Amino acid sequence: MNVLFLVPHPDDESLGGLLPLRLRAEARARVLCVPLTLGSDPARRAARAAEFRAACRLLGFDARPFPPDSPPSLADIARILADERPDVFVFPHPRDGHPRHMLSGRIARAAIAQTRATLLAAETEFWHPIWRPNLLLEAAPARRDTLLAALRCHAGELARADYDKRFSAWLVDNVRRGAERVFPPGSPAVEGVAEGVLLRVSRVVRGRFFSLPPRLLRAGEEVSSLVN
Repeated sequence: MNVLFLVPHPDDESLGGLLPLRLRAEARARVLCVPLTLGSDPARRAARAAEFRAACRLLGFDARPFPPDSPPSLADIARILADERPDVFVFPHPRDGHPRHMLSGRIARAAIAQTRATLLAAETEFWHPIWRPNLLLEAAPARRDTLLAALRCHAGELARADYDKRFSAWLVDNVRRGAERVFPPGSPAVEGVAEGVLLRVSRVVRGRFFSLPPRLLRAGEEVSSLVN
């Protein structure tokens, strides 16, 4: 199984990486991770690329940062998509509240349309909730700890904004929201799940998106069942 993971910046491979991590660890998937940018500070871009590679090594992802002065274009992402032919393409949803996150989502969708790809698309959220998530994916403590360790590779970013100290709280709140966002309003709280992420997962056939039914995928369940 091949997974393509398009992230807006280095550190998003950790913040939004639960599904790729579970696919790699539990389904032996190869994960290729591509950052759309290396951050807004030119003086930090080389360091951020090195931090990105370190985090990807810890996560078991293949890292493909572009040169600091040459960020990837739509044509570059479409070419990677056509060459790699991933089974799963993970990227931010196009309304994710941060300019680079939204751009990443738009580029990913445009690349899918351009290549008329057939795959599973999994859209992530971080800065702004997905309007209609359809998957609550549980983060077991071991998976959370792996993501947190990778996040701590980004020492420069954490000196500016200590996301690592709030990461677990965000995962907890996703489960609270997921009970009535993935499932109908008024649904009971999700029992036995402490932490997780929300995604919108679609079957894409020749560039056309078909949303999958709402689902809770617990730790221990076959994550590869999303693809099969």
